[in-house]
Amino acid sequence: MATYFPEPNPPFQSKECQECGKLIDGEQTDGWWLEHRSDHGERYYLLLCFRCTCDRMHMLPHHPDVMNVSEAKEHLYQDEP
Repeated sequence: MATYFPEPNPPFQSKECQECGKLIDGEQTDGWWLEHRSDHGERYYLLLCFRCTCDRMHMLPHHPDVMNVSEAKEHLYQDEP
């Protein structure tokens, strides 16, 4: 099973948000590879713009509820290694 949607390669190339289709370029629009889990416990990651990331975090039980994009960024960047 592929784990990243869309494929992260080639790097540094703009890619579309898997939810709304907005182009994520890292300059005008930031994105995040948000972790999802299948019914069988397998992990996979969808590239989402931060507005869609915030919306999805509400729907996924393994992510905290966040009220806005700023809270989503704060939580996600805090957990980075």
